[in-house]
Amino acid sequence: MKINYVCIPCLLNRVLFETKLVVKEEEKIHYIMKEVLEKFSEIYDPKRSSAEIATEIHALAYDLIGKDPYKNLKEESNKIALSILPKARKIVENSENKLEEEKLY
Repeated sequence: MKINYVCIPCLLNRVLFETKLVVKEEEKIHYIMKEVLEKFSEIYDPKRSSAEIATEIHALAYDLIGKDPYKNLKEESNKIALSILPKARKIVENSENKLEEEKLY
């Protein structure tokens, strides 16, 4: 799907969100957003797909941030999932229709 002008603020907001997950210094946040905006102005073409542009923008943002901005959220999500896994297994084990209950995990 070709990029639409409404994709622009959404993409930039996503980059800002990702940046703020990791970066706390306002000066660095400004720097990252400036670099992203410059890259965006270089690669933006309404004939390109939103996925192509977003991939390039997020790759740059991740490089500038210096690490996966979702790392901590992923670790927390995994902890939560593992904590409820035993209960989900019991539900399946005690079910008359295991195939239907397996949709829980």
